Amino acid sequence: NALTTWIHGPGHLAVGASTAVFGTLGLFTFYEFARRNRLKDQYPRTYRYRPFATLLAGAVLLGFLGMGGGDGNNKVDVLSHVTGFVSGSVLGVIFAWLRWPVGWSERHQTWAGYGCVSVILGAWALALGA
Repeated sequence: NALTTWIHGPGHLAVGASTAVFGTLGLFTFYEFARRNRLKDQYPRTYRYRPFATLLAGAVLLGFLGMGGGDGNNKVDVLSHVTGFVSGSVLGVIFAWLRWPVGWSERHQTWAGYGCVSVILGAWALALGA
């Protein structure tokens, strides 16, 4: 949402859960692309085209779910969806390059859950206090 506001200017209003959803889609798409691309080197016959299938799937989902109805009267913020996807894609490439662990321990997952709940409660506290 910050990137969209920077592009549109301060008068732009964005409500942004969908931006996070498309950011997650971009992250998963490009993380999986990089992971499958590494497997392509180990198993050239099996994984020859699979990395590109993830890019195609991500692009198709962005197109079907993020571009609105096409009638011109909808109020879909397409730029927010695209910037969310691009931002998530950058994070996906970074996480794949760092070889971010795929599975976390139970303790790490518990703390990540606490962090998510804290962010949600903090956002509500800010929204209700404003």
